Amino acid sequence: VSVTRHHGKSTFRVSASPDFPEGPSTTARADAVILLEPSSGPFMAAVQRSSGGGSPVLYVRVDGGETSSSSLVCARSEGHAKWLLSGVPTEGAVKAGRYDRHRFFISPAEASQNVTVT
Repeated sequence: VSVTRHHGKSTFRVSASPDFPEGPSTTARADAVILLEPSSGPFMAAVQRSSGGGSPVLYVRVDGGETSSSSLVCARSEGHAKWLLSGVPTEGAVKAGRYDRHRFFISPAEASQNVTVT
């Protein structure tokens, strides 16, 4: 889920519930993108709420703050991210106009160093 602001400032949240309760079924506020993996709390809560045979539903709340703003919300399903392991080559193929997703982790010790991703 991503939000593009045309003007003004805004943040947004995603939840499995229309009342956006604090807790695992609602994300923290974000400025641009929220990645909901199948194991994320909001995604799992939406699936549980739809156990009666309906489709899972996620809600997006955009908060414009003190001033008016204009934004565009975009949500789409993505393939699973590929894990990048240190020193292990990763291959992939991407259709024209699409992109591949990769995930890598940086330890707290590495976060204070310069890191190069190639």
